[in-house]
Amino acid sequence: MQAENFPLLRTKLHRPKLASDHLPRPHLIEFLNHNLQRKLTLVSAPAGFGKTTLLCQWLSATPMPSAWLSLDRGDNDLLTFLKYFVAAIQTLFPEACSTTQGLLYAPQTPPTDYLFTTLINELVDLPENFILALDDYHYIESPDIHHLLVKLLDYWPPTLHLALASRIDPPFPLSRLRSRGQMIEIRSAALRFSVAETADFLTTTVGSTPLPPNTATILAARTEGWIVGLRLAAISLPNHPDPEAFLAAFDHSVHRPIMEYLLDEVLDRQPVEVQEWLIKTSILDRFCLALCQAVIAADGPDQNPQSLFQTNLLLIGLDEAGEWYRYHHLFQELLQHRLKERFTGAEINQLHCRAGNWLAQQGYVDDALRHFLAADDPLAAAQVVEQNYQAFINREEWPVVRRWLKRLPPTLVEQRPALLLARCWHLHHEFKLAAITPLLDQAERLLESPGLGLPEAEQQRLHGEINTHRSQLVYFQGDYETSQSYARQALDQLPDTAIFARSLALLYLGTVSQVLGQTNEALQLLQAVIDAEPEHNALTMRVLLTIVFIHRFTANFYQLQQAGQWLLHAAETIGLQVSVTWASCHLGLLFYEWNELDAAEHHFITVVKHRYQAHHVAFRDSLMGLALIYLVRNDTGKLEQSLDELEAFTQQVGSPIFWSTYHSFVAYVRLRQGNPDIAANEAEIVLADDIGVKLPFLEYPTLTHIKILLSQGGQADLLEATALLDQVQPVIETNHNTLRLIEVLALRALLYQATGQTVEAVAHLENALRLAQPGHLIRTFVDLGQPMALLLRQVARHNFEPAYVQRLLAAFDHSSDGGAGPHSLPADDDSQVAIIEPLTDREFEVLELLVQRYSNKEIGAKLFISPLTVKKHTAHIYQKLQVKSRQQAMVRAKQLKLFDNGR
Repeated sequence: MQAENFPLLRTKLHRPKLASDHLPRPHLIEFLNHNLQRKLTLVSAPAGFGKTTLLCQWLSATPMPSAWLSLDRGDNDLLTFLKYFVAAIQTLFPEACSTTQGLLYAPQTPPTDYLFTTLINELVDLPENFILALDDYHYIESPDIHHLLVKLLDYWPPTLHLALASRIDPPFPLSRLRSRGQMIEIRSAALRFSVAETADFLTTTVGSTPLPPNTATILAARTEGWIVGLRLAAISLPNHPDPEAFLAAFDHSVHRPIMEYLLDEVLDRQPVEVQEWLIKTSILDRFCLALCQAVIAADGPDQNPQSLFQTNLLLIGLDEAGEWYRYHHLFQELLQHRLKERFTGAEINQLHCRAGNWLAQQGYVDDALRHFLAADDPLAAAQVVEQNYQAFINREEWPVVRRWLKRLPPTLVEQRPALLLARCWHLHHEFKLAAITPLLDQAERLLESPGLGLPEAEQQRLHGEINTHRSQLVYFQGDYETSQSYARQALDQLPDTAIFARSLALLYLGTVSQVLGQTNEALQLLQAVIDAEPEHNALTMRVLLTIVFIHRFTANFYQLQQAGQWLLHAAETIGLQVSVTWASCHLGLLFYEWNELDAAEHHFITVVKHRYQAHHVAFRDSLMGLALIYLVRNDTGKLEQSLDELEAFTQQVGSPIFWSTYHSFVAYVRLRQGNPDIAANEAEIVLADDIGVKLPFLEYPTLTHIKILLSQGGQADLLEATALLDQVQPVIETNHNTLRLIEVLALRALLYQATGQTVEAVAHLENALRLAQPGHLIRTFVDLGQPMALLLRQVARHNFEPAYVQRLLAAFDHSSDGGAGPHSLPADDDSQVAIIEPLTDREFEVLELLVQRYSNKEIGAKLFISPLTVKKHTAHIYQKLQVKSRQQAMVRAKQLKLFDNGR
């Protein structure tokens, strides 16, 4: 599972071991067990009152299953918190919250409410009730995390009982929870040791060492039952030469804070080397022997935490194996205070650097960054990012890389070529290609500057990443030979470990080769890459996707089906959800084209359900695919819902290219619905420069604009449509984009039909059909509406590809929307539908000029009326002829032979 790649500190998920001298608190345990039916247990008290110990005692005694999570300052990032939160639950239920976990590692970070809803729904489905204990919640300051837990309490999954231990009250609606009886609280008053408990505790800790008779009373009064103070006193008393003098001083003469006084008593009785070991390792939130040795290095003794644990020096064991520990937090804070007193800032920074180096070597990047930044060594932190970003990019964990970069000083990032490229990869993920070029230029300048000092292999890898990006950028500029050259250079320079970069270079090398007419060579190259890999991985998934792209470009739909299903199966097998959604998107597009709408809907919905694990383009095209299905089915409610989701998603992405595609697609839908004016308004917002011809996207704005012009049907409109086709067709042919060329030829045929050039119309349609027949394309023709059906009937009379043409005509007959297209008619050329109401003389005059392809302005000038009056007459004509556009009116007038009487 992809989540395994995130280096969790497993010790945070282990309930700390109880000290051998812990005092049972049966009355508190009974109280906690009696209130398990409530939502929340809050144990809130200052440091040192035994909050963690009480929770551990309770969870050890209660029969209900329990999970544990120790929190620290590094958990204030929502995604990090949730990764640990889910991992804690999975210690009880290994398959739990799998959807939430997938979202946490997804390429797109979902909105917080979406994450919360998914998590709560999955908690409801867990098989039995359990307790989740969150220790040290006072470290959490993130509003998003607080919001998550409040929502969890508001929509309480009955399987979960939440227990929090904190020094301060969390910002929850506690009054509401109290008033509704949904929480219980244990505070410092309940946690304090009584005199009797103090006596029992001393008996356990001191054993047979004789103590003055009033010891328990004095300690209980002076510490007010403060457990950590009692523990420190109990450590000091047996070794004190005069226990009575210690108690007298403790009871009457202590002017310093109790903790500081007792800490001196404890530390001063330790060997000097042990004191130094404790103070220096206090920079660590949790530690094992190897980490401590790395921090102490040659400066101190080779202590074993286990031996210190036996001396009760306020160490807490974090795992069953006895390898990981932490200090009691209050003890750690006081040790850190002593650290600042005894050591210089430079010496403390050196300790942090040693910790950072060890943690980085073990793969704990976030913890390493925290220590390097605490050491005021951003360069070391930058180097850790440089050493690790590639592995996370290979897994497409973009939010993690973004978080690391944000923690580094921007001026440092600008001077490090690897960090600039890490930022480029994030911009690539967000499809903000224009912002990449200046960063690449800066990275190249740095790499070429003398004295950089990078190893040759590292420089070569960075040049490979630069060339990969440049291959993509010049591809979209239409410089395919240069794109191919960059991609080949990148593959020569990138190591096998640069999986994502190599896969992207292969994608553009394969795609460019197809554009340059080298399709067979491209497919052979890509197949060779797959064959060379012992098993499927992220690289082979991207290569398979490239093969899918090529088959879609070339309209080889049966090969597309085979490659798409292969990609889907392989991606599901290795758990790579991004590739699953890519495969599902293209299979949905395939089945839509084949007019198998149920199958298409299934694949599109698969992508939409995994929105945040899908590439932006795959999700967008799947939403548009669903909209087309609902348009064909005349399901207006679902259609408008899909368009609303598409708009919200486009707003979120914010890319100009995505906005252009959105407005163009909405224009196309409104055109298909018979609203050409609305379609034209939407089309005006579309950017002139679109990339629909360069990638196999569903929507191509230029072609949609041509369809709108066809629907308007004026002489000027048809001339503009012809000019656009003349402009785009050579580009499509040069790019060997057969799929687009089929649509262009079909539109060209409709243009000839609209101008009465039937022979040319039939010839161009036959050319389109000749290219489309091997892949059995259907919706490309059906979605062009009844004028295409009329033209297909003429082709059928020529006995051209009779089986295929009849299949297309049958699709018109069975299409729920009647094949409604940009200028469709309610009936075919054999119909003789009567006019609802006779046309007036003026309306006949207007219609006659419409048929002659005059514009509204030209009609007004000829009839000496305003263009507005022409529009009113046109609306009445449409209503009486039962049509919705100028082109439909022209066709209907010919059907009804309105001008055979000499008009």
